[in-house]
Amino acid sequence: MSVQDAKMAANLGITGIVVSNHRGMIAGRWTHRDCLVNIVEAVGDEIDILFDSGIRYGSDIAKAMAIGAKMVLIGRLYIYGLVLGEEECVGHVLCYFLGDLTMNLHLAGIPSVSQEDLKTECLKYGGLYVLDSYCIGCFSSTAFGFII
Repeated sequence: MSVQDAKMAANLGITGIVVSNHRGMIAGRWTHRDCLVNIVEAVGDEIDILFDSGIRYGSDIAKAMAIGAKMVLIGRLYIYGLVLGEEECVGHVLCYFLGDLTMNLHLAGIPSVSQEDLKTECLKYGGLYVLDSYCIGCFSSTAFGFII
């Protein structure tokens, strides 16, 4: 998925797209969050953007939605719960994601994942996007947002 692809989809009247790096199989081509930022800036007001790459924690969900994704796909993670214990463990996996998402939002002082509450500004630190850090899901008390 590229900005050109997203613009073509919008011009064709497609109402939504999924931004994915196909679980890293296109390694080195682009980083998934950088690509999401570029696509949201290009067509985020025209079509719905779903995100499907690198989601391992609830904080990853918050980050993708703050960038502008309307929905986040968790991929294969629910399958781990299914393998371990069928439906009950899938529920545990989903509850983990919800709990982690809620905790990270509350630590950052963000009440919900609504577009009014969770904005790109939540990801900024010192006026810059911090998109390449190795810190996943950390909270910075000086930035009042997420460090990615």
